[in-house]
Amino acid sequence: MNNHRHLRWALGAIVAASLVLGWMVFRRDAVPPPAAETAGPASAASTAVPGGGPHRPSVAPQLEPPSPAATPAPVKLPAAMQAALDHNPHLAAYYRLEQKVLPTGEDRDALHAMLSDPDLLERVVNDLLAPELMYTKDVEAKRLVAVEFLGDAAAWRDNPATGKVMEAVERVIFADNISEHAPEDLAQSLAGDKAELYTQLLHRSPDRAAVVSSHAQGTHVEALLAYSKRQYDNSMTAMRTDESQPH
Repeated sequence: MNNHRHLRWALGAIVAASLVLGWMVFRRDAVPPPAAETAGPASAASTAVPGGGPHRPSVAPQLEPPSPAATPAPVKLPAAMQAALDHNPHLAAYYRLEQKVLPTGEDRDALHAMLSDPDLLERVVNDLLAPELMYTKDVEAKRLVAVEFLGDAAAWRDNPATGKVMEAVERVIFADNISEHAPEDLAQSLAGDKAELYTQLLHRSPDRAAVVSSHAQGTHVEALLAYSKRQYDNSMTAMRTDESQPH
C-alpha cells in the first residue's frame, strides 16, 4: 500500500482544485439530509496537508518513490493529525502500518487483516458518518485517515471483504450528511471526503469507480463526482504531457 503514498499527494492536489467549483454545484443540487441519517465522509484535499483545513494548499507531488536504500527521517506530524491518532488507536494502528517505507511480510499481513476486517470497516464508516456541527482540524484529520483506510481497502484487488468494502465506500459517498445550513468550511471538508474517496478509486481501481459513478446517476452527488472526474482526467492528461516533454 505504501507505494501509492506519493500518488495520494498528487490526488490531493487534484481534489483541492475541484472543491471550490465542484462543491458549489453539489450544494446547489443537494437534498437536505433526513433526520435519521448523519454521515460525514472524509476529507479529500487533506491528503496533501493532513489537518490543514478545507482550503489546504497542495504539496508538490513526489513522482518517484523514495530509494529503498534511503533511511527516512522521522516525520513530525501536525498537531491535529497527532491528536486524531492519539484518540483513535484503531486508526493509529492502520496509519503506522500504511506509512512504513519498507514493510515486512508480517506488516503486510497485519495491514491486510485490518483492511478486510468487517468490524473495523464498520467502525471506520461510523467515524466518517458521525454528525458534526462545526469544522475542526482534529476531526477532519480523523476523517482523513479513515478515507485513506477505505481507499486502501477498495484498491486491494484480492480483498476477501470487497463486497463489504464497496458497500462502505458507497455509504460514505452517497450519505446525505451535508446540511444546507452547515458552515461553509465544514461543508467543503465533508464534500472533499466524497471527492477524495472517489478520486482514489479513479486512480487505483477505475472499474470500481465506474460502478460507483453508475450508482450515483440521479442522486445528489452526481454533479460532484462528475466534476471530480473531469478534474482528475484533466490533471492526469497534463501530467502525462509534462512527463513526455524533454527536460
